[in-house]
Amino acid sequence: MGQDAASKRHHCRNTNVVGNMLMRVVLLLILTSTILLSCQDKTSVVNSPAYQDEEIIVYNQLLDNLLDSISYRVRQRDTVKQVFFIQDTLKRIGNSFLNTEFDAHKFSIEKATHGSRHRFLRTGDTLKLNDNEVFTEYQLTISRVSLDDSFTNGLFVVETYCGDLCGAGYIIEIEKVDAKWTIKKWKMMWVS
Repeated sequence: MGQDAASKRHHCRNTNVVGNMLMRVVLLLILTSTILLSCQDKTSVVNSPAYQDEEIIVYNQLLDNLLDSISYRVRQRDTVKQVFFIQDTLKRIGNSFLNTEFDAHKFSIEKATHGSRHRFLRTGDTLKLNDNEVFTEYQLTISRVSLDDSFTNGLFVVETYCGDLCGAGYIIEIEKVDAKWTIKKWKMMWVS
């Protein structure tokens, strides 16, 4: 009988060891798959039509107010329409919310500035001013918009160039409040 009890204890110990090893393997597999899934490439998200449509909405809702605060030349004259040159390629920016990088891409200036108080010309186009328009002497470059998963917070970069040693770059933090994009804060990153 003593041998049977010892044999059972040995068998139980071996079963516990195998059970513990199996549990460790399962936990390791779960941990590994969780890490891999959380690190997956989010490029498809930032290149999706929904994401790019939201970028256009951001520009539609914020560019006028932002440019009014940056361009001081004709702010006081509401009857005058400011004219800006703008590059038709959104600059590359990292998406800190989705932890990914995404490349520059061309965009429709007409869609991004639809309904604007200002007029935008593609950089390189011929400048012809209409009545009640003034050229601001600014060339604008805007970046892609870095949005979070829920499209409620984000940031983008606006750079203005007005000649040799004349320009500035701004980082714009935004948030969606009551279904409308607002500027949370903006900060000058560089000036020349």
